Amino acid sequence: FEKDQYLLLFCFIVGLGLGNHQTIALAGLGLCLPQLARLFRRKKLLFFCFLFFLLGYSVNFYLLLRSAQHPLINWLDPSDWTRFFRVLTRADYGTFRLHQEIQAQTGWNTIIAQLKHFFFYFLQ
Repeated sequence: FEKDQYLLLFCFIVGLGLGNHQTIALAGLGLCLPQLARLFRRKKLLFFCFLFFLLGYSVNFYLLLRSAQHPLINWLDPSDWTRFFRVLTRADYGTFRLHQEIQAQTGWNTIIAQLKHFFFYFLQ
């Protein structure tokens, strides 16, 4: 049972890590391969591994809550389930790209607008 605790912790950490960056899925899968035969023989352990993974991955639901507040920086606007799913699946990035192909807004007008917005909320 002691090794099962480490496996559950690992599943939680992989789920939590996927909330930060999706490339951890490759590392998680590579480290899980030796355990797959044991997991499929023990259905209860497989269920708990999946449950702990989902518990860690649930940090992504923060995107829905935060987007509903209409923040100044609302990357891809995951305010509904369709957009939220697009964020989770990285649909706007393509297969192996780590960033979008969009032009960032730069210049003094953008900097001044951001500073005004920051100080407006900061001084309230």
